[in-house]
This record gives sequence, structure tokens and C-alpha cells, in this order.
Amino acid sequence: MAVNPTPKKFKVAIADDHRLIAESLSHLINDTPDFEVIIIANNGQVLIDNLSGTKTMPDIAILDINMPIMNGVVTARELSARFPLVRLLALSMNDDESSVIQMIRAGCRGYLLKDCTQSELHKAMSEIIEKGFYYSDFVTGKLIHTIHKEEKNQENAIKMTEREME
Repeated sequence: MAVNPTPKKFKVAIADDHRLIAESLSHLINDTPDFEVIIIANNGQVLIDNLSGTKTMPDIAILDINMPIMNGVVTARELSARFPLVRLLALSMNDDESSVIQMIRAGCRGYLLKDCTQSELHKAMSEIIEKGFYYSDFVTGKLIHTIHKEEKNQENAIKMTEREME
């Protein structure tokens, strides 16, 4: 009789300064059959310190934006530079365009609001593992709005002739 191997669980790290949120998130993630939380940190510096001292890297790091000592944007940049194989997912209460763009530019492959459902969180983590990214309709709308603003700013820029450029 063949024994079914235990399916691989993807490892997750969480950085959030609200202990109740981080622990609740950990329980939600650990309730899924394909993910397990291996690190909970209360800020980005603690997360980076933990990763620097471990041989077991997470597949995904979930980052809050607003944290003391090292916020999510700085943490995402540092993780992207030092641990490029760790995929990053932003999870925040911030629904403003600036936060979304900053986190994506810093290396996050997805952005969720903290009012998302457990199924959306699971979908986001799964798609980041499978496809490399997850962008909800909310994030896509923010990105498109930013692109249109940048295009409009370029159209309104003062055009100079070659002679004026000289």
C-alpha cells in the first residue's frame, strides 16, 4: 500500500505591529492546507533580523505598511534586495493610491486591504505562488488611474522646439 506524501506547505512570514491582527492572520493562514506561518514579526526590522538568522526562508512575506522602526515600504525594498526569492504581499488598511503604488514599486507582488475575506487572502497567496502576482480590481483601478494621471501630465508638459532645447 503506497503512502500519500504530505503535500508541500508554502511558508509564510508576517510583519504587522498589531499583535492581535498578526496572530489572527496566522491562525487563518494555518487553517489552510497549503500554507503555514513560520515567522511573526512586529516590524520590518525584526522580520529582516529573523530572516538573516534562519535557513528556512518563507515563500511569501505579508507586510503591513504602517509599522514602527521599519515601515512596510522600507521593509519591502530591503527584502527585495536581500531576499529576492521571497514574494511580498502588502496587507494594509491604507486604500489610497500612493500607498498602493509605493508598495508595488518597492517589490510587492500583491496588495490587499485588511477588510478582505479569508478566501481572497488565500487566493492572493496562491496566485502569487502560481503566477507571481495578484492584483485585485481595487489595485488595478488604482494603477490605471495613476497611469492616466502620468499620461495627462506628460500631455500638459511644455513642449519645446529643437531650437529652444539648444
